[in-house]
Amino acid sequence: PDDPSKNTWFVGSVSGGMWKTTNAGTSWTNKTPTLPNLAIVTLAMAASNHNTMYAGTGEGFSNIDAVRGDGIWMSTDRGETWSQLSSTHSNGDFSYVNRVIVDPSNDKIILAATNTGIFRSNNGGTTWTTVYSGGGKIQQIVENPQNFNILYATRNSYGVLKSFDRGLTWTAASLGLGGGISRTELAVSPVDTARLFLAVETSSVADLYVSDDGGAGWAKATHSSGTSSNWLGSQGWYDNAIIAHPYNKDICYVGGLDIYKIQITGSVTQTPGI
Repeated sequence: PDDPSKNTWFVGSVSGGMWKTTNAGTSWTNKTPTLPNLAIVTLAMAASNHNTMYAGTGEGFSNIDAVRGDGIWMSTDRGETWSQLSSTHSNGDFSYVNRVIVDPSNDKIILAATNTGIFRSNNGGTTWTTVYSGGGKIQQIVENPQNFNILYATRNSYGVLKSFDRGLTWTAASLGLGGGISRTELAVSPVDTARLFLAVETSSVADLYVSDDGGAGWAKATHSSGTSSNWLGSQGWYDNAIIAHPYNKDICYVGGLDIYKIQITGSVTQTPGI
């Protein structure tokens, strides 16, 4: 974010480590050539201190060729060098770290979504507290962009979890979601943070659910125009990405085998469900 040209990016690869470009991808530098584990799945830069970055390892999707991770790594020099958080080394709870987020006002407060639960640290990863262990893989954790007190997490084959206290406690937020769901990915509209989008893998079919009340209730979007909306194909368990439009709360972008721009029309009405 400190590069006015927006040409400096960091990229993690699930079996190739971390790379950096300063010219928008024309050339790349390997920042982790000696890292003992190269399964970089998630990256997070602290908003309050851009020198602090965290990298989670482990490809937690149960594919036959998944690369096992070994915890979380930290950089204090903006990604130039990395050291492992010893609390996560050879720790089964951190073998598959699917997502890491950092409190925007405190670079020592970290939350990690892993295949065994949600873990929270208030001291930069020196120690961790288990804040959710309800079973199932936690494959995403995302913040309300205007209020870090409100966080969301997605649990495979279950749905959505929500926290109102910076991730200390979690409750279900899945009313209206249909049965048979598998992997889900969530996006919060920065225009209206009560508007949520949820990309859902259901029996190898892509569904989009929408909430207008911060996840208290969900409604399935109906495909009314455009091309086929099964953007996940048969790989939603692995290829599933979603992001909300930065200026229009009715638009989101989804990705799987294909990439779609989806516009919501009409009102969102919650439907009965589990």
